[in-house]
Amino acid sequence: MIKAPDLRKALLAANTYASAGINFVPMPVFNALDHEALVAQAGIRLARMLATAESTDAEIEAKKGGTQ
Repeated sequence: MIKAPDLRKALLAANTYASAGINFVPMPVFNALDHEALVAQAGIRLARMLATAESTDAEIEAKKGGTQ
């Protein structure tokens, strides 16, 4: 059974995603190993999202610099 502090962390993460406008799918967790795998996958996806956002920001800045 999930412990209250862990459940609070999960709810905080879900609220943070929603507040940031990040679409997410809540997933049931089978056991501790499954939880670790899903957390790792979420980390990878967030890193990809960050890299994409940074790349887009760099492209926008480059275009601004080229139009001045």
